[in-house]
Amino acid sequence: MTDLDWTCWVGRYEIRRASELPDDWRKYERDKKMPYLVEVDAPAKEVIPSRDQWDMAVLRLLKTKLPGGDISRSGLLELRAEMARLNLRRDSEEYAALWERKHKEASNRPADYTDIEKSALDISSHLGLLGIRGSQRSDRFPKGYMQHESLDRWTRHADEIQTMFFGRDVHKSLPDYLNYWPIHGQLDLTLSYGPGGVFMRLVPRDTGSALLYHAAQMVTNGTKVQSCEQCGSPFLSGGDAGGGKRRRDARFCKDECRWTHNNAMRGKATRKRKL
Repeated sequence: MTDLDWTCWVGRYEIRRASELPDDWRKYERDKKMPYLVEVDAPAKEVIPSRDQWDMAVLRLLKTKLPGGDISRSGLLELRAEMARLNLRRDSEEYAALWERKHKEASNRPADYTDIEKSALDISSHLGLLGIRGSQRSDRFPKGYMQHESLDRWTRHADEIQTMFFGRDVHKSLPDYLNYWPIHGQLDLTLSYGPGGVFMRLVPRDTGSALLYHAAQMVTNGTKVQSCEQCGSPFLSGGDAGGGKRRRDARFCKDECRWTHNNAMRGKATRKRKL
């Protein structure tokens, strides 16, 4: 698989609570208060997203605020990095106190899915549902059935992506046993037979796994997240050329911000000379 050849099924989506789902769906859902992303109205259409759309999905989930509750994977990796920095043993009282503090911080954050809801609605308009297999969409569902998935899935994917980029930034301070940090995406190893020979491919199980695969490629290729010096908006820089990424040494998210900043600096210099 390359960044650009994954097939998505994209429809129109709404956020609904479990209590708003049909009775025959609701009985299978464990958390009755959990928000769901639900496909509504017209059936989804088959699309192949651009690299820019994959990049922007990663950026959006990188900046998404996670709901409170248990310690996230990114929070756990941060805990391990701090443990290594302070040279703590896992069986020490200091580590236990550090764990308790991190756990309390996570528990005290409200279980607010507002940011996840916005991100899911935005990204699904380009990539569809995360749990859909790109080549497996079919009419196997009963007539009137609407595809849906829990926003807990979106939270887990946002957490995975945030963990990837955080780990890359602090990898030099991590202990040796964290040299291999598993990513919870699923890839199938396949062989493709054709006139040109036999080729091996790694194929994601679903769109969510394709997104994690793309994010992992961005991390290993050197893509970074920076804040615009003019407007403060986050943007991607470095890594492979293409998509919506800026140069590695970019300071601004777009040309308009660079022009605005430079014009302001020239105006300030002109006023200073007149004094």
